[in-house]
Amino acid sequence: MNNLLCNDDSLRSMFVELETSSPIYQPSDFWQKLNTIHESQLSNKGFNNFKRTVNMRYFNWRTLGIIRHQLGVVLNELKEPLVGNPFIIHYNDMLLSQDLCNSIHEYYTIYTHSKSLKHKKLAELGAGYGRLAYCFLKSVPSISYCIIDIPPALFIAQKYLSKLFPKDDIFFFRPFKSFSSVKKQFTRSRISFIMPQQMSLIPDDYFDIFINISSLHEMSRDKINNYLLQIDRLTKSFFYSKQWRRSRVKDNQFIKENEYMTPSHWKMVFKRSPHPIQRMFFDALYKTRISL
Repeated sequence: MNNLLCNDDSLRSMFVELETSSPIYQPSDFWQKLNTIHESQLSNKGFNNFKRTVNMRYFNWRTLGIIRHQLGVVLNELKEPLVGNPFIIHYNDMLLSQDLCNSIHEYYTIYTHSKSLKHKKLAELGAGYGRLAYCFLKSVPSISYCIIDIPPALFIAQKYLSKLFPKDDIFFFRPFKSFSSVKKQFTRSRISFIMPQQMSLIPDDYFDIFINISSLHEMSRDKINNYLLQIDRLTKSFFYSKQWRRSRVKDNQFIKENEYMTPSHWKMVFKRSPHPIQRMFFDALYKTRISL
């Protein structure tokens, strides 16, 4: 970790937690190498420019694809936050970005099938800087949202969303060994930030909806299976997944879309392959508790 980032106690705490976690929660070689680049970018360009540096490797697409496929899907209440110095598109007097368009499309996909989002508890594994979390939190005031990620992404998301929602109760990342020790603060918070190994401390069926976009395919198969087991344990309604149809990460040995070992009791609500916008992806929604 470079000197500039070492000066931030919250980020340093995240890296300490990551380094002491079980191997099953350690990032893949792909993300270890990418995180080194991201740390350097944050040090050189700072948080104020993260949408032009770190974010370009999270979930971005060429501008032509945005214009052709995504500008028609817009929530009038949303606009792209200027925090992070994004690449902005001006469209019909609105400030847009490809991240906002992607997030709105994903929001509607989940919202359409879950019927109601009021008072729901959502969690997202690998949320990047929190682009989708912003869309949900801004659109549905009654929800809560838990972001589960590794640094520096978790650090960026925590700083970003706390700037956008300064009046909300926030559970900032901290090491903890039992849920009981943080239960009061965690349950009253609208936004919370934890690391992957802390998932195992959260009670069963805590979340209504769980989301993972473009990160499971970057892991080894034993890590994918572990996360799916945790997602199954934690989620009482729906799991939304959006992944490469065929992964491109060498240390993962190219997992294909039909090779994810989802629990047998899950019911597939829908699957789209290819995805209507990102054609190299598929997405799917699963009902995790059939009896509910």
